[in-house]
Amino acid sequence: MAKPLPKTILKPQSDRGKVLQPNTPSRSRSLVHLGDEVYWDLNKAANPHMVIMGTSGSGKTQTLKAIVWELYRGFPSRSIVLDFHGDQELPGEICYPIHMASAYGINPLVINLDPEGGGSKLQAISVAATLRRALIMGTNQEGLLILMIGELYEQFGITQENRQTWTIPPPDLGDLEIAIIHRAQGGCKDAQALQIKLAATFQYEVFSRPQIDLSAGKLIRVDLSKLPPELGAIAAEAILKQVMDAHRLAGESPELKTFVFVDEAKELKGSKTLDRITADGRKYGLGIVLATQRETHISPDVLANTATKILLPVDVADIRKVASRFRFDAGRIANLGTFQALVRTGGTAVACTIKPFFGRINS
Repeated sequence: MAKPLPKTILKPQSDRGKVLQPNTPSRSRSLVHLGDEVYWDLNKAANPHMVIMGTSGSGKTQTLKAIVWELYRGFPSRSIVLDFHGDQELPGEICYPIHMASAYGINPLVINLDPEGGGSKLQAISVAATLRRALIMGTNQEGLLILMIGELYEQFGITQENRQTWTIPPPDLGDLEIAIIHRAQGGCKDAQALQIKLAATFQYEVFSRPQIDLSAGKLIRVDLSKLPPELGAIAAEAILKQVMDAHRLAGESPELKTFVFVDEAKELKGSKTLDRITADGRKYGLGIVLATQRETHISPDVLANTATKILLPVDVADIRKVASRFRFDAGRIANLGTFQALVRTGGTAVACTIKPFFGRINS
């Protein structure tokens, strides 16, 4: 028989039963209600990062929406939702649908202004690495991309050596497409191969339109559901990097200023930016919440640097692996039902029934 989980209260006894409302006093802004009498206490957790894992139909989407909703109505922090399925809509949001017909997009070539970690050369390397990972390129194609993006910045008057030029409006992938076409027409075989590899990316044009405003409101949802997975991954990676770069540039912060929510972590598998956010985001006031169906979609570094885990029902084939990585009893995982969760923060664990978003909207 499995040993019972220890009883745990993740908020002060005196605060039981309270529901967070807008403008709640700051002493209560560390508490996010999960379900029953279990709360995510951001003051007690080692960092503000969370992984939510559960198979299809487990309640993962409703759990994610519930946490976004509680943060939106009870915390001063901003929330940015990267929505790969188009089902994270919430009241009060500003939504940017990204697709072939949208009026705005994402520009991966926006330069990080950090004097120690930014500039055109590093941005060229970062963008080339993102495209290589998403589109499965070879080293020659990646090297050519780095070279051509660097040349493109210089054509726009942006150089690594002169930081004052970093604020010049940058080129976008539409400009890169033109440069690749010219080089391909000149007989460069690597450019010709690159043109074919990037054809779909250029065709959608989402990376050559005016950049969305990630500071437009307190709750921003970027709907990536109409994009092919590869392009959605490129867009999401660009957004994550821009958010992390902006927080690093602003300096260390004792206050949590922004939470980013990703509703399908598998789309960002292998993301170096996710590793950076989970390792250093708290220092700069940035937290991230990742939802996924399988433990293989989360890198060991991300999982190790995420203080809070919520485990919903998982596929039976994954139970033993999940039990090992999340440090829960396999028998307890096997007996979970919809919205039933095991919650771990550091060394503390508790079982609860998640209160879904649809049960909170009118409360």
